[in-house]
Formats: sequence, structure tokens, C-alpha cells
Amino acid sequence: MTSSKKNIHQFQTTVIWDKETGGDISVKNYPILKIDTPIEWGGQGRSYCPDQLFISSIGGCLLDTFIFIKNRMRLNLLDLKITLNMSIRQARDGYHVKEIEGKTKVTVDEGEKEKGETCAELAKEYCHILRLIRKVIPVNILSEVNETTNNNQS
Repeated sequence: MTSSKKNIHQFQTTVIWDKETGGDISVKNYPILKIDTPIEWGGQGRSYCPDQLFISSIGGCLLDTFIFIKNRMRLNLLDLKITLNMSIRQARDGYHVKEIEGKTKVTVDEGEKEKGETCAELAKEYCHILRLIRKVIPVNILSEVNETTNNNQS
């Protein structure tokens, strides 16, 4: 079986140490993203820590996947908020991600609640980063879908 190179997407990043407790992340020609070790782990806490960016990338993947699916379903999305929490525990052999929990809060037009619920579930199923992470740690992301009514519009 052969696979087409068109179906493979590659991403690259470069991380350069800042000679202190953090560094600069470069991706393509986007603005530099600064990172630093949290104070509680011996850093200066001057910027995002990699764990915050890690959990943010999961949220971003969920958001991108949701938007892709909602466009295909022609769902009239009014609002979308994804809140995620990641628990890390210290063990004898270092730190381990214990679990990821969160909530997807969706607001759709009146009469589209069921489509919104389907879209939220499909986004959790098809987000490739979440799919990978689910293989090694517990993930529990709840979805809340609300619809507006014509009475809410001024």
C-alpha cells in the first residue's frame, strides 16, 4: 500500500535557549513565542510554560476541528469556548501528566442544538492531538450546547 505525500502534513519548530530559564520558539515567519520555566520549578516565570502551551494546543486542535466540522454540517455557530485543565503529578521518576479534563461550551441558533451536540462530539473524536493523548492518559471533556431563541435578540 502506498500513501500519497499530499496526505502528509509536516510541522516544524525551533526552540532556542535564552541563556536563562526559558527560550524563544520560532515557527515559520510567525512572531516569536517566549517560554519560561515556572517559578515553582526553578524558573523565572516570565512567560508561558511548555505545559500551558501543550494544553493550549489541545484546545486549539479541538477548536480547529470543531470549526471544520461545523462548516461541513452548515451549523450556525454563535459562540464556542473550550476550557481545559491538565493535572501533573510528581513521582520518583519525574513529573507525569495525570489527566486532562475540560468543557466545550457551544452556543448555536435556535433549532440547531442537536447539530451542535453532534459537532461537539465529532470534534472530540476527530481532533488528532486529542486522539493521540487519549492513548496514554485519561481525558474527560464534557460538552454543553445551548441554543439562542428569537426572544434573546434585540
